[in-house]
Amino acid sequence: MAQMDEVAIIINIIREIEYLSDWGAPEEEIIERAEKVGIPRNKTKSILEMLEQKGEVFEPRSGYYKSVFTFNDGVFDEEC
Repeated sequence: MAQMDEVAIIINIIREIEYLSDWGAPEEEIIERAEKVGIPRNKTKSILEMLEQKGEVFEPRSGYYKSVFTFNDGVFDEEC
């Protein structure tokens, strides 16, 4: 699986479950879901760190992640 695909999968997992808790998506739940699609635990943790450093996700509380939506990330069209 390509790195870009893994990153997209992790972001999608976060977006799918971040609303289940006031604090966001639990890290352990992200890891479990990623493992089910073939992304190893250590790779998921590395991707989460990278996404946080790039400002694409944040931790409102230790061990919980929320995505940062932007107008050009494919969710919103710039012309809207």
